[in-house]
Amino acid sequence: MRLSVLDSAALLDWARASVEGLISRSDEINRLNVFPVADADTGTNMLFTMRSAVNAAEALGEGATVAQVAAALARGRFMVPAVTPG
Repeated sequence: MRLSVLDSAALLDWARASVEGLISRSDEINRLNVFPVADADTGTNMLFTMRSAVNAAEALGEGATVAQVAAALARGRFMVPAVTPG
């Protein structure tokens, strides 16, 4: 389906799909992680960060505007607990 307007539901759907993609590919991303340090946690960190962002956006509930969802995604990415050092 081609999207012509980005509304709050479409933005949240994209964010949820991103989490699903990271769930299925985080191990692969971890194996690719070699720069700047081969600590093999980039995929895991990306997944936890995106999950935190989605949780913040979902907490808004029905009726949130696209601007509110975008702001919640942005804020939520900073609320992720520390996963690993580095």
